[in-house]
Amino acid sequence: MDKEKALALRLRGKTFEEIGLEMNRTPSNVISALNPPVAIRVIVADRCRGICQTCYIGVGKKEGHIHEIGATKLDKYTDLDNLTLLCRPCAQTAHERKT
Repeated sequence: MDKEKALALRLRGKTFEEIGLEMNRTPSNVISALNPPVAIRVIVADRCRGICQTCYIGVGKKEGHIHEIGATKLDKYTDLDNLTLLCRPCAQTAHERKT
């Protein structure tokens, strides 16, 4: 999968489903391709102490969603300063607001 193309589409407001259709992939494939590497995930989860940064419930360091904050460029999408930890409901809400 062309990760840069998928990311560019995501940053333009396309849903994972729309990207999957355009790239002939499942939404799950798109989500997996756009997830940050494990090393980045560990750093962000540790920095947030396993707590959702929106509602402050404990989500653990493996279960939370690593969320980009307002990225508008490819190089900012995986910038550590631009990433936070959210619980699944807060991540869903954040993604719904973007589209």
